[in-house]
Amino acid sequence: MIFSLFGLLLGLGIGEILRDVAKAWRIKVGVSAVKQQIRIGWLVPLFAALVIMDQTHFYITAYYLRDAIPLTYLSLLGVLAVIGTYFICSTFVFPDDPEDWSDFDDYYLRVRRFVAGGIVAAKMALVAIAIALVQSGQKFDDMRPESPISTILTLANIAVLIALIFVANKRANLVLLAWLNLSLITQAIADSV
Repeated sequence: MIFSLFGLLLGLGIGEILRDVAKAWRIKVGVSAVKQQIRIGWLVPLFAALVIMDQTHFYITAYYLRDAIPLTYLSLLGVLAVIGTYFICSTFVFPDDPEDWSDFDDYYLRVRRFVAGGIVAAKMALVAIAIALVQSGQKFDDMRPESPISTILTLANIAVLIALIFVANKRANLVLLAWLNLSLITQAIADSV
């Protein structure tokens, strides 16, 4: 039941991004009335795809950990902190009011540090939770191991997410976001075969 609650919260974060994708698409195709011209660009949509795929990857990992996490107040606070971070990051991917930003690339450059930093923090917290569970003697018999390609990509993704925090150039960010999205798709394929 607790896993369902946290899955719902994670799903709400994904829903938040999808709602904003739809809003941006409506602006792009001209069916939403806006007072000024808004340039959507590629950075925010790629960021949205990254956050959705990363949250989906997190959900699968959390699913395998669900039976190993003891039902204590402290463990629930830890899980809530990780999922809460993902949810809060989801609310920052798109601007609240698109008309406040004539260029979404400028918005992305303003929030990328917060969102990428939040994702890195959530990943590190998940690693800490998993290590604590292993040290407490928990076994993960039903957990399907990641492929070697997926493990390498996971570590590389953390480094690229950290790079997103520090790199301010739009073109470099576009390359990093494209790489991260392709990496997550590659992981999904590698883990499915």
